[in-house]
Amino acid sequence: MKIDFHTHGKLAKGLPFSTSYTINLFKEAREFGLDAICLTEHFNSRGYRDLLQFIVNHYPCLGDCYDVEGLKVFIGMEVDIEESGHVLVIGNVNDILAIHEQLEDYMSGPKQLDYESYMRGDSFIKASDLMTLCKKYLVLVGAAHAVREGSNIKTLSDDVLSQFDFFDLNGKDCSKDLEMEEKIKKLAARFNKPVVAGSDTHQCLQYGCIYNVFERECTTITEIHEELNAGRYEIEMLDYIAFKVKSANLLKKSLKMMYAKCGEYVLEDIG
Repeated sequence: MKIDFHTHGKLAKGLPFSTSYTINLFKEAREFGLDAICLTEHFNSRGYRDLLQFIVNHYPCLGDCYDVEGLKVFIGMEVDIEESGHVLVIGNVNDILAIHEQLEDYMSGPKQLDYESYMRGDSFIKASDLMTLCKKYLVLVGAAHAVREGSNIKTLSDDVLSQFDFFDLNGKDCSKDLEMEEKIKKLAARFNKPVVAGSDTHQCLQYGCIYNVFERECTTITEIHEELNAGRYEIEMLDYIAFKVKSANLLKKSLKMMYAKCGEYVLEDIG
């Protein structure tokens, strides 16, 4: 089973949810040869719940994932933490929605606060508090792009770092740093945790730049956890990952410019 652990269902978190854009993303994931993806959209993305509800309403449930015309889609989210960094949370849709609801007070973050919110102490959730929350549910918790510039994941306490289920080997980072895989593996090895590949794509061209090949098909979070802990998977990375990610970034910029000018970022929606 070829699976990408870090993907997005929207072009950008500030843009509205587009059903046609998301459908096309899933189609392209299949055409790039993926069997499964973890949909880890930003937890404070505009229309996050609309995205999940669309999947639940239109595709059959298969264990803890959804069968999107042959592509297994596991539900998740990418959560900002107060210390600066991102955490991937993947699980059954009901568990993800329950956690998402409890993160409602942490949607804006410190950089976007007005004075009254600042005085109330509103901010992103602390990493330790997020770990405590996630322990109440059967979910996988991963450290996203842990050594990327601007992220403080690697400076968290050993107690918090040891609670991650996996560390994200991120396609964007690997395209810029030839030593990224070694850096992530070194950090994960400190806590005897698996390293798992994720493209971090927001659009179709980045699919397939890096992914995991599991020995068995999985449809539940428990099965995935078992395979990760047993090490029954390999990571595949394209030799031309830098070119693929750069091309994807150019596409993303072009589509965002299109949205700024005409209010749409999907060609078929323009009319």
